[in-house]
Amino acid sequence: MTVTLFLAKSFSIYLVVIGVAMLFNRKYYTNAAMEMLDHNGLSFFTSIFTLVLGIILVLFHNIWLLNWSVIITILAWLTLVKGVLRLLLPVHFSKCMRVYETTCYYYSITVLSILFGLYLGCYGFTL
Repeated sequence: MTVTLFLAKSFSIYLVVIGVAMLFNRKYYTNAAMEMLDHNGLSFFTSIFTLVLGIILVLFHNIWLLNWSVIITILAWLTLVKGVLRLLLPVHFSKCMRVYETTCYYYSITVLSILFGLYLGCYGFTL
């Protein structure tokens, strides 16, 4: 199994499971996210984790081809950028994350997560 297929399967499962869980438990996940933003130690730890994960993903999959696998590369870079921004601008990032409290934005991100997960799963599990 190539790294691309492994990551497609991994991202697919992750995005679909998280998306479905968020779809049916909005209040719980919104409250959990807002509480996390209020705890500096936890925010710092998750920032470090996100940065390390982003570095690993970019090092393993920095493939810019014009096909479905570029989604994995974009997700890797977004993870890396998110980790960097969370460390460099923690207060600003925390304010930006408050947008999840709005219902429209929350459900838009949730549905997009599920759709991207299903799309990656179509390639990851069938190739």
